[in-house]
Formats: sequence, structure tokens, C-alpha cells
Amino acid sequence: MRPDNKVRIFACLALAFSIIAPPSAESANIVYSFSVAGATGINGPTQAQLNTAYSGTTLQGSVTSSNGIQQWVVPTTGDYEITAVGAAGGTGMNGPSQIVQSAGMGASLTGTFTLTAGTTIRIIVGQKGENSNNTNNFYGAGGGGGGSFVYLNATDTYPLIAAGGGGGGSSSAGINAQTTTSGTNGNSDTSGTTAARTPGNGGYLSSSPNYSGGAGAGWLSDGAKYTFKSCSGQGTASLSPRNSALGGYSNTLLANGTAYTAGVLQGNGGFGGGGAGNGACNIAGAGGGGGYSGGGGGGNSTGYQGGGGGGSYNGGTTKIVNGVSNTGNGSVVITRLAGAPVVFNALSLTGNTLLATYRNPISLIANVDLAAKITFTANGKRIPGCIKIPTSGTAPNITATCKWSPATRGSITLSAIATPTGAGSEGRPESPLKVVVNTRISTR
Repeated sequence: MRPDNKVRIFACLALAFSIIAPPSAESANIVYSFSVAGATGINGPTQAQLNTAYSGTTLQGSVTSSNGIQQWVVPTTGDYEITAVGAAGGTGMNGPSQIVQSAGMGASLTGTFTLTAGTTIRIIVGQKGENSNNTNNFYGAGGGGGGSFVYLNATDTYPLIAAGGGGGGSSSAGINAQTTTSGTNGNSDTSGTTAARTPGNGGYLSSSPNYSGGAGAGWLSDGAKYTFKSCSGQGTASLSPRNSALGGYSNTLLANGTAYTAGVLQGNGGFGGGGAGNGACNIAGAGGGGGYSGGGGGGNSTGYQGGGGGGSYNGGTTKIVNGVSNTGNGSVVITRLAGAPVVFNALSLTGNTLLATYRNPISLIANVDLAAKITFTANGKRIPGCIKIPTSGTAPNITATCKWSPATRGSITLSAIATPTGAGSEGRPESPLKVVVNTRISTR
């Protein structure tokens, strides 16, 4: 038998590598933009609406609707920036003057969070409160804007982030959402104060409840609904995220019990817990905005009043207040942040040997600077049993080992790719390790 030649390993570089591969999808920021998907009013988007709205985007086929609450599974472990924007309220009408009164605006906040792959994130995108529609000399009250929420479970003590919605307008303007945790009272009203309305709960009615619009819902509880028995007018309550986050419905009845005959239509609250405008008789207390804390219903302290703004919450490791300026529907944008790349410190064979033998197993070792899963390749093909091997150890000795048996003779190119298990970006060695494999020494 002819003895095998020894295997000589030709390293194209010292066994220290840096990441230089062209950025892959994993190594750049990836943006996921959530919208109302065409839904309006008290109910959130259907599955069909989501499918249409997200077609051709990074969310295509990955978002499901649970009664309007959007569900999305985190694709990759890492740091994510979340921006939540609450919706504006609906406009009101000063009936005798026929002057449209503006609604309160929605708040915008940004936070940074570490999310784990496979985790289901729930998203409520606040919808704008409905405008009042008044073609007569009655007052018109807009609905409160819905809050926007991002959270893991509705029963958690806190959401990840919540942005308040603005209060509806009436004969006076609605109140803007708040960037603090507390909501506000209805315009010029004194009841349902911050002290009485514990942050996180739904808002209260006005101090003149017969004239009050519905309050906005909070994270923990529903908003108070309005009633006015003399006209058989009673709206439905705005609901918290744990109770489906519906906006309040405005039951518009006039003094004679007939709906709309005077050309008055009060606004419903927006999905996300916006309160309803009071539609009993010709009353026009506007709805409060939804949010971490619900805004109070607008009353009748000095004329029919706009609704209060919803509160906000930011549980991020970084917290940014973007302001209160949104005049339309809310939105949620989740951005996967590119972390530091995984750097290969070394790619070597057992003992840094320069010798190996055909079909004799030998260990291929990757040393990297971040926790990762390593996939080893030979001539561009993944090595069986060496796919997504978890690293172990701590820096600078974070390693993964692959047991490799050369299956072909001649020149073989060894390489590896690292997928981070923490907040990092995927990368490759700058140059592969070149190996020449000759025949075995032993006989068969």
C-alpha cells in the first residue's frame, strides 16, 4: 500500500478574522410599520384589512388580527426601537355659530427594548375619534382618539409602551394627549382629577354627568360611559386593552327619541379606548382620549366642553418624548436595531495543527467575541452535524466546536457564519481557511 501524504493546511491569513461580508438583512436596521390598515371607528382592523395593508412590506404574512388587536412574532433576538403614536380625537361643532372646534392631538413616544425571538407582541394602533356632524343649530361632540399600545400580555402590570389619544372637540377644543402617565379632565372641568383617577385606569365622567361625554379607557380599566335617562340616551363604555380596546359608541337620540332627525351626529370613540361623544338629546360633551390613563369626558361647566387627553407610558431602557402633534390616526413603528457585528477571533483545527487526514475526524473550532450560533461549511456546503452550534464560554474565550471528517481529497475551503443569540449582527470571516486533504495513511 502506498502511504498517504500528510495533509498540509495552507492558511490564507493568520488565524484571526474580521467581519467584512456585505451587510445581510441581519446586519441592517429592519423597520416594521403597523397602521390602522384602513379601519375606522370603534373596531380595529380585520385580518383581510391587515393582509391588504401589509402586502409587499416587511410585515407581509406575519401579522394576525385578534378582534382588531394585531399580533406579531419577534423574528430575531436583539434590541428594538419602538415608536408609538396615539390618535387624535374627532372635531366638534359650536352649533349656533357653526364653527368647527378642533380635537386634541395624539402623543408620540419612543423607547428601546430587548426582544426575544419567538415572543408574541401585541399591538393596538389607535384610531382617530369620529367627527361630529351637525347640520342644524345643535352642538356636536367628537369622539376621543384611541391610544396606541405595544405589550406582551394585556394582564401585565405595564405595557411596553403606550401613547395617549387626544380628546374630542365640542363647542370648545379637545385636550391634547399627555406624555406623562396621567390623563386630563375634560376641558374646564374639575371632576375626575388626577388624584382621583389613579394612573393606569380609565377616565371619569364630567362633574355634570347628564352632559358628560364618555371617558377614555386606560391600560387597567374601562372608561366611564355616559347616560342621560330623560332622552333614553346611553353610550357604550370605551374598553381597556384587556377587554378588547373598543372605542365607545355614541347613542345619538334627540329629545323626541328619534335619531338624527335634527341632523346631529355625535362622534364615536376611536379603537384604542377612545370615549364616545354624548349623543343624548342635543347634549354635546365630547369623549376623552384613550391611553395608559383615560382622559375625562367633556362636560358643561361653561358651555359644552371638549374631552380630556389620554396619558402615556414608556417602559424602554431609553425614553424619548417626541411631542404631541398627531392630528390623524395613530401608528406603531418597530425597528430592529443592528448591533455590533460578531467578530471571528480565530478559526482553527484542534491544537492549531497544520495536519489532518482524509475521513479521520478532527475538531474545527471557531472563536468569536459574542454569544452566537455557528454554522461551519466546507467548500460552501454546510457540514452535517455542524449547523447552528451554540457557543459557550465568556469573552475572550467564546467558542463553538465542530467535529469534521474530510470527505473529499484535494483543496477544501473551510468557513463559518455566526448568528448572534443576543444583540449583534451576523457576519463572516474576512478570508476562509484553505485546506489540502490527501489520502489516508492506514489501509482498509
